[in-house]
Amino acid sequence: METLRPFPAIPLNFKLAVTDDVLPSGAVVKRGSTVSYVLYCMASVESIWGSDASQFRPERWRRDGAWDFSVSPFKFTAFQAGPRICFGKDSAFLQMKITAALLCRFFEFQLVSGQILTYRVMDTISLVNGVKVTISNCT
Repeated sequence: METLRPFPAIPLNFKLAVTDDVLPSGAVVKRGSTVSYVLYCMASVESIWGSDASQFRPERWRRDGAWDFSVSPFKFTAFQAGPRICFGKDSAFLQMKITAALLCRFFEFQLVSGQILTYRVMDTISLVNGVKVTISNCT
């Protein structure tokens, strides 16, 4: 979750208003208007994530000594929310957990030092040169 928070796979999203509407902020949206929001930027908004919003902190998802991923999809928007929530969200989380568990069971990963990680933000977000790691068998 903490990886998807600051680096969502889809960094921005657009919606087209099919009828006149009013946003929770009171802003009027006319039929045919395009509304966009930038998930990539929302991850650093302190009013949403707190004063440490710009920091990578996996422990932000712990409550009372246990992992708690039950945050509102309107706050953690990597899979959108409401009637347009990603129907593959649960499957994606299951696949990530299984893959991570298997890899971490058999291998140790060490980040290669000295790398400059540069993000390419387009329709999807990726690293320009990937991430280099050394992999060794668990002992």
